[in-house]
Amino acid sequence: MRQKFGLLTKDEQDNQLIGNFLSLLHQHKKDYTNSIRNLSNLARLADDKHYKTWLKTYQSRIQQDKNPKRSELMNRVNPKFILRNYLAEVAIRKAQNEKDYSEIDTLFNLLANPFDEHSDFKTYTNIAPDWAQELEISCSS
Repeated sequence: MRQKFGLLTKDEQDNQLIGNFLSLLHQHKKDYTNSIRNLSNLARLADDKHYKTWLKTYQSRIQQDKNPKRSELMNRVNPKFILRNYLAEVAIRKAQNEKDYSEIDTLFNLLANPFDEHSDFKTYTNIAPDWAQELEISCSS
């Protein structure tokens, strides 16, 4: 987890820092993948009132390491793209109903390099739309 949070050295308060962040995510229903990835660029979280107090503690902590490559290292271990259930569902429906496999190809290409920015595909990082909030895909799907 230290790598995910961009921490090089061990500090006795790290478990609490990380636990508090995960609690914030749970309490405010924030997306885990996007939130962890956004830690590499604190400006992305700075305007969110839910993170303000936590970010002050985090900024103090990362100053201890003085790591100029923190963002780069974090982006190597925190993927920008993951296979979300609704993305799989859209691709499956398109393939089944329209015999169009382009969405499967897109997902395959994004997930082959999930740490890259792929700036034209930012919508693939979105949380599930309302229609897919209760969607579950099992191993047998």
